[in-house]
This record gives sequence, C-alpha cells and structure tokens, in this order.
Amino acid sequence: HKLTNNTIKTIKTIKPIMIQEYLFELDSKTAAQAITVIGGQAAFIHYLLPGISAKKWGLQHKDPIVLWLVERTGLINLQMAFACFLLFFYNFEVRDVMNLVFVTWALDSLNVALFTTIPGGNNVLHKRGHWVNFAISSSILAFNFLIPSLGKMATRLALFWALFNGLTFTLFPRYGLYQWGLTSDKKGCHEALFRIHGGSLMQIAAFGLSLLGEMDATKSLSRAMMLQVSQIFFSRYILHEDEKLGWNKDASNFWILLYIPAIASLLG
Repeated sequence: HKLTNNTIKTIKTIKPIMIQEYLFELDSKTAAQAITVIGGQAAFIHYLLPGISAKKWGLQHKDPIVLWLVERTGLINLQMAFACFLLFFYNFEVRDVMNLVFVTWALDSLNVALFTTIPGGNNVLHKRGHWVNFAISSSILAFNFLIPSLGKMATRLALFWALFNGLTFTLFPRYGLYQWGLTSDKKGCHEALFRIHGGSLMQIAAFGLSLLGEMDATKSLSRAMMLQVSQIFFSRYILHEDEKLGWNKDASNFWILLYIPAIASLLG
C-alpha cells in the first residue's frame, strides 16, 4: 500500500476538491502517506518561503512578525511531516523518530538564539526563549542516549509542556506573543496567527504523546489532526478571525475540508 512516485506526482497536480475526494477512497496507511506528502509540501513553503506563503493566503506579507509566525508554524508542521515520513514510509522506531525531531528542534533553537532578530520585537526575551528550548531539547537527547529510561520520561514531560503551551497560546495568544517578545497589532492579526501556531503545537505534542503511549501511528495522527481542526473551527466560527487575518477565506475552508476526509480515512 505504499504511495508510488507516480501517485505522489498525481497529488501535486490535482486540485483541492480532488484531493478531498481522493482521501476518502484510501485505506488508513495510504491516507497517512498522502497526508504526509501534502502537509510536508505546504509546511516546507511556510518555513523556507514565508513571504510567498503569506502573500498566497492574503496575509500582511510585509509585516516581519507575520512572516516570523508563518515560519514558526511552518517549522512545527515540517517537523510533524518529517516524523510521519519516517514512520509511514520507512517504518522507523518511535524512539528514533523522537530523537531526530528533537535534533531538528535543538538545531533550529540554536540558530534562532544566535543569529535571528525580529524588527519591532523584544529580541532579548525572544532569544532567551530559544536558549531555553535549546537547553531542553539537548538535555532530552543526552538523556535518551545515556539513560534511556530517564530520557523517555523527559520526552513525555517535554511533550506535555508543549501541549500545555499550545493550549495556552490557542486560548490566550496575546500572552504567547508577550512571552516570545512579540507585539500585538491593532487589527489582531498577530494574535490570530499565534492561535494557529498554538494549534500546530498541540497537534505535534498530541502526536508524540500518543506514539509514546503505544497507540497505532495512524490513530495517533488522526487524534493530533483533530486538535488542529478544532482550533481552526474555534478561530473561524466562534471568534470570527478571518477578518483579523485579512486572508483569503478559501484558506481556512481548504484546511477544514482537507482535514475531515483525512481524519475519516485514518480512522478507517
């Protein structure tokens, strides 16, 4: 049931509505592979080309904080796609996948702490947060290699911490912005984007915790995606944040309509 190269090429060329119809017809493992390819491509663009991504979705693509939040959310989703790629295409062990994800987290945190500044932000506070992230991820990697039993417990604690932070950022995005040395804007776009960032953080944390709890990988992915789609529903239909974001309304429609058949196929 592996996705062949021809199938991947097909996914790249079909329209969004075709993707949704396509996902409904797949078994759970093939659906997980398809989601990995689709999500990985989107996350790659968000992370490496945040300006292009923001412009495509109708965001304020010249605002440095908007670009930073798009990039950070892209990083989390790219890490998620990377983990799924190793699990669903190459059958890596969960422990090895976790270690590789923490390696990417440590390297990115170090890079930001050393070399990145954000115009209009409190860069002292921002860099301090990434030094903390680097210390946590490096410590977990050390524990996993030197004292595996302690490393597993430390990994669980870090994922619970990420889940709690994601929930906090989703409910109180202004606090999250302040914590990371970023500022709100009058329109509320920064807060709305940080809420999406919180949803992505909850998603990857829930995925990791489910895997460590020895849940089937496809079921773990479906549980994680449920958290993300819940955040999208909350942002759009309860808080009505489309106007704050100023983005193309098809953006949230697309992800909701993509997630629903994906979750259904994963649950099989």
